[in-house]
Amino acid sequence: MSDRWSAVLWDIGGVILDPASVRRARELFLAGLSVDFGFDVPAALDRWEAELGAYFKEREGRSFRPAHVGYARTVEAIVGEPVPVDEWFPVAIQAADHAFRPTDGVADVLARLADEGYYLGVISDIDTWEAEFILTAFGIRDQFDHVTTSQEVGRTKPAPEVFETALSKCPAPAARTMYVGDRYEHDMRGGTRAGLTTVAFDGSAVDADADDPNVGFVVDTPRELLEVLGPE
Repeated sequence: MSDRWSAVLWDIGGVILDPASVRRARELFLAGLSVDFGFDVPAALDRWEAELGAYFKEREGRSFRPAHVGYARTVEAIVGEPVPVDEWFPVAIQAADHAFRPTDGVADVLARLADEGYYLGVISDIDTWEAEFILTAFGIRDQFDHVTTSQEVGRTKPAPEVFETALSKCPAPAARTMYVGDRYEHDMRGGTRAGLTTVAFDGSAVDADADDPNVGFVVDTPRELLEVLGPE
């Protein structure tokens, strides 16, 4: 472990979970569902984005809205009638299990950090069941000392309560903790306000100016985080 840092917190979507694999899982899910309900898959993909986006925009401020409720509403919009959860959910899980992939190199980096004694945690705007499913499917759940989700807190990033909850579980002070995220407003600004040193990985997080005070470091791959942390 380095002298400067003792904990690393991670976002899931876009950081641990490869976003391209999420798109592939959605395609497989809708293709599988279309077998029973006979809708056009390309049109359904567009409808999925619109309906689910509208669902999340309806929330008040940073209040949490469960994704599975949005999924059910979106399936109903695509099919044209309510679909029992036991008819669509297994198809979704099968598609995710087949398509979801971790970001290249992230599992090896997590294993190394755990071996070196770093405290590892998650801060993610995600349903708790979905976070547990993803981390378990990737075989990395045991690497994390804690998982903090927006469902647990009832708020979404960059609300301070999300970061405060995660830090309350973490034995390291914020000044000795890094947070790896891919969204500028949610992760970089939110993390910095919480006193964390932020690490931008992909997404809008890497679009900030080079001297932006909300971005501590920028990495192109998870492996580069090892260089940022420095020598043991």
